[in-house]
Amino acid sequence: MISNEDFIDKEFREADELIVKLHELVKSMEVTHPYEGADLMKDYLHTVYALAEKEHMIHTRLSLSDDFLMQAMKTNMEEALRERGMKTNEHPLTFFGRVKNDALESLKALDPEAFTEYENQS
Repeated sequence: MISNEDFIDKEFREADELIVKLHELVKSMEVTHPYEGADLMKDYLHTVYALAEKEHMIHTRLSLSDDFLMQAMKTNMEEALRERGMKTNEHPLTFFGRVKNDALESLKALDPEAFTEYENQS
């Protein structure tokens, strides 16, 4: 069985990989041709959604732990979320839901077929 610390480490590494991908996509969008822009934007929105899902899972796992280190990690994570747009009095779960919903609404506007992939998962 995987320990809480190992699980969290693995999930944070995966979240970091998603963040790197987002930065790479933003750089690509700055120099892309208009006909490529929609595909890059769809990839970006899928990645934003995946990151919000990953962070939601990490936050939930941290919240369930009584371990001092895990609680410190949760506090640091919430501070980082505020830097990324979470409102001062907003609960992280509300923030994750808002980010995912915004990504899905934008994706729906760009590509209704891709949006149905998410509807079928619910």
